Amino acid sequence: AYQDGRYKVSDMQFGSTGYTAGGVYTCIEDFAKIAQALDRGSFLKPATQQFLLTPVPLTDGGKTIFGMGFINDTFRNHSLSGHSGGPALA
Repeated sequence: AYQDGRYKVSDMQFGSTGYTAGGVYTCIEDFAKIAQALDRGSFLKPATQQFLLTPVPLTDGGKTIFGMGFINDTFRNHSLSGHSGGPALA
């Protein structure tokens, strides 16, 4: 939230400045740098990135596209992963 001329850490899921469940605010330039570093594999340790991207099996043994923080799917025979920025099923 923005108070008294500065940003403050908010414990509210829906802060007064908009939706940011993780409490992260950034500019598009920095967001692009993070996305590029994720693509290069230089933002996280390889094992951490693999953990976040690996789909977690359902309790009944079924398959899902959800990893630990990211979804994984294919589109026109290309692998893709991402995060909606919102609730898990958004």
